[in-house]
Amino acid sequence: MNRLHHLKQTLPYNLDCICGDQNHEIIILDYNSTDGLDKWIENNRSRLPKSIKYFKTTTSDHYKRSHSRNMAMRLASGDIICNLDADNFIGEGFIDYISKVFSENQNVFVSPEENSKSDVFGKICFTKNAFFEIGGYDEKIEYYGFEDLELKTRLIEKGLKNIEFNNPDFQRAIQHSEFERIKNEYLFKNLKHILIEKNTPYQSKIVFVLNDNTYESGIVIDDQYNKCDEYIKLLEEKNRYILKDNSVENGILDPILLSDYQIIESKIDQTKLIYFYSQVKNKSFAKTKESISSKKRINKNKIGNGVVFAEFDKEHPIIL
Repeated sequence: MNRLHHLKQTLPYNLDCICGDQNHEIIILDYNSTDGLDKWIENNRSRLPKSIKYFKTTTSDHYKRSHSRNMAMRLASGDIICNLDADNFIGEGFIDYISKVFSENQNVFVSPEENSKSDVFGKICFTKNAFFEIGGYDEKIEYYGFEDLELKTRLIEKGLKNIEFNNPDFQRAIQHSEFERIKNEYLFKNLKHILIEKNTPYQSKIVFVLNDNTYESGIVIDDQYNKCDEYIKLLEEKNRYILKDNSVENGILDPILLSDYQIIESKIDQTKLIYFYSQVKNKSFAKTKESISSKKRINKNKIGNGVVFAEFDKEHPIIL
């Protein structure tokens, strides 16, 4: 959503990378962008290959990370699908590499190696059948981070082998800010202010107050110092902060709370806190193989639901 400035850089290069392959398609899903993506596609349509299929939805006024991916996957017609964010470069030889992997192996999926840059974590390739058999991306994950790890965990739980790539040409992406990652998401677009309550030296409650005076809150624990009367854990930044079980709350703000909490007013600090909270919250969905196994079916209803328009045909909506 609103990544035209990235697409202008990545799309020409990506088209060059796949120009020799006749058996491909590129799905561009315009997730109700307001940055002129539709006009840019329309103005350049005659110069773009027919393998590019453009769809637009106006269903949501904010970015839903997992829902948008599921919608794009439903629009794809190929047997092998690769999720590619607008800021990602395909890489010379990537299409041949993927074709070789899936022709020589069954029950596999492909992703970047674990220590890759976060910008390419979402570059996951799988068969269409495997993706829909596990229920797609978990649409409870709307905010930034870990939706790809959660998906990979379920693919592995299903019995698929994860083949990882480490070719630097396949791991190129446009670097950008934390603000860029979250600016179109619900919390950021509707934020009024953030409140912080420090419960203990290792535990704080974060309250996100929205413009309509509703809120979402959660208790974050510094797990390195949790139970520090017993021992202090070795520092492991990746898993240091966790969301306390069953601590997420939603409701109408009680004005009395304002006197008990520190108000975070800096836009920079607000951005960092939303970015931080999003990942801590989403990490709870993808903690372990055991937690995935105990889940009820992901996305009980159809995934990627909504209305889309193919190309610029507004007279014939496609109901997903």
